[in-house]
Amino acid sequence: MMIQEMLEDLGFEVPDVASTLSEGISLVETGSYEAAILDVSLQGENSFPIASLLAEKGIPFAFSSGFSLEDIAPEFADRPLLRKPYQFNELEGILAAF
Repeated sequence: MMIQEMLEDLGFEVPDVASTLSEGISLVETGSYEAAILDVSLQGENSFPIASLLAEKGIPFAFSSGFSLEDIAPEFADRPLLRKPYQFNELEGILAAF
């Protein structure tokens, strides 16, 4: 919720929010997105399958997590990581890189 509020404060529309892996996969398969921010852990499951779908579709994305970069699957090590606690200026920097 915090990232959603920060994005809206920056003037972005947040069309969808998924709280589970299956919701996220469904949204990516059926929706159209300019970018995404993925929490690494969605109710105990990692979001790497969603990340794979986004990468296949060429949709830029970043991870959000309290985990370190070492906890992210190697194939996504080049993706930006927004660390908890979230900082407004870090989110702005990641969005600018998209």
